Amino acid sequence: MGYFNPRTEQFYKELPRSKKAEEYVCEVLGGSLTREGDENADVILPNGELIEVKYDKLSKKTNRVAIEYEAYGNERGILRSGADYYFIICYDKDWSQITSGIREDGWWVGILIEKSVLLEMSETIPYKDIRGGDNKATKMKLVPVEDIREASIKVFPIKH
Repeated sequence: MGYFNPRTEQFYKELPRSKKAEEYVCEVLGGSLTREGDENADVILPNGELIEVKYDKLSKKTNRVAIEYEAYGNERGILRSGADYYFIICYDKDWSQITSGIREDGWWVGILIEKSVLLEMSETIPYKDIRGGDNKATKMKLVPVEDIREASIKVFPIKH
């Protein structure tokens, strides 16, 4: 088993986007950030429920969201998170909305989904397994945005 170091160059490159995504979730759901380094979740709601925030920039290209479940031979991501919900910020090419009288197709959206539902989907539906991250040591399932949206509690369109 290899040593897992989440603080890589890529980690620091993505950190500002991740922090912005977490702040957005606090703003729209009325929560607050958890302590830095808390592996249970990123945001806590006033009622105590925990939210894991994910931002998937590649979803614009793939129309899929990568759900991490293992890294360096250890459970990670969805198998380790103590969150009650996932809030996934991704691009949904099928989402359309009318703004200023004009229909706009393809939007960045925030999708709120129960962690248990997302976990069950990733374990029971044969989504494509991929490897990524540093040294290709992270295992993930590629879940179509449409599947996550359809199983979600709520979708938050994000202004262009």
